[in-house]
Amino acid sequence: MKKEVLGTGIKKIAAGYLFLHITFSLGVVDLLPDWAGYLLMLQGIGMIGEWRESALLLKSIGRILMGLEVLKWAGSFLGIALEVELLTVFMCMIDLYFHFQLLTEIAEIGRETGPGYWKKICRMRTAKTVLSTAMAVVTLLPVPHIVWNGYHLVRDWLMPGLAVIFLLLALWIFFTLRALASNLLLEGEISNQPENVIS
Repeated sequence: MKKEVLGTGIKKIAAGYLFLHITFSLGVVDLLPDWAGYLLMLQGIGMIGEWRESALLLKSIGRILMGLEVLKWAGSFLGIALEVELLTVFMCMIDLYFHFQLLTEIAEIGRETGPGYWKKICRMRTAKTVLSTAMAVVTLLPVPHIVWNGYHLVRDWLMPGLAVIFLLLALWIFFTLRALASNLLLEGEISNQPENVIS
């Protein structure tokens, strides 16, 4: 039963990553809000916490991130921009830690329960950390105004390029975590069968 709960929790976290990296807007309002992604992740963390109690330490950080995203999302309804520079820097810092540690916890679950998942998830964790840091640097720090053939290299090339890479990374995380979750759910179903059925 524990592996079934664990698999369901990882599925929720996988879905949460899609909400964080896919934007579907109606006007200025995001119909796939980031706060919903954090809500799914918090639900998933509660489930995997039955297997790894250290994961439960991330719930307080997740609540902070979700609360800030709710404020930003509500502000978009009212036409209020809540992009305060110090708040954005703070969010970037705790967001980096949250995802690094969350993927570390899931990698450890993969090491204990599934073949080859530990290395895959550690690679994803490293890629997400590097890309998130690059995006934060480009977004928050002043960048040189370089124009080539009428195109602003940062605004017209680098930022869209990073966005595409982030989307591909989100899909990589989603499908890898779903595969791990499916493996856990299958193991849970097998372990719950009577011995005469297994034989």
